[in-house]
Amino acid sequence: MPHRLPSIANAQTEDSQYRPNTKVVFIYNQELDEPYSTRWFAKLEKRQGKKRTVYIETWEKYVNKGFITFDCGNPKASVQLDLYGWGEFGDDSQLEKTTVHSKDFKAWQMGDFEPLAGKSPPYELYQKLRTKYCKS
Repeated sequence: MPHRLPSIANAQTEDSQYRPNTKVVFIYNQELDEPYSTRWFAKLEKRQGKKRTVYIETWEKYVNKGFITFDCGNPKASVQLDLYGWGEFGDDSQLEKTTVHSKDFKAWQMGDFEPLAGKSPPYELYQKLRTKYCKS
């Protein structure tokens, strides 16, 4: 019988793999090539008006961690990704910053957004984060 993952409503909380004394919650299971997948975890870092900055991480088939910042009041606003990939969390020499503008959302959704080609996080994770963290 396949292992069932928790829904966001019944999300499991785990210790962060990259940040001591930090708890993260399961957000999304990213399907990869059969039979692989990787689970994404998150923690709300900052709420500033309608803007949210969320810490994200995965460590299974993919390895990535960092921050995603988005505007809950404007779904067409640019999304900022500050990611460390395989690098050490907090090491600025490993930090990659990518801005996804609304005109690029479709390409990101299709996996064709050049700055994130072959990388993560997926557009679906962004959608799950908006659903969870943009509630009033």
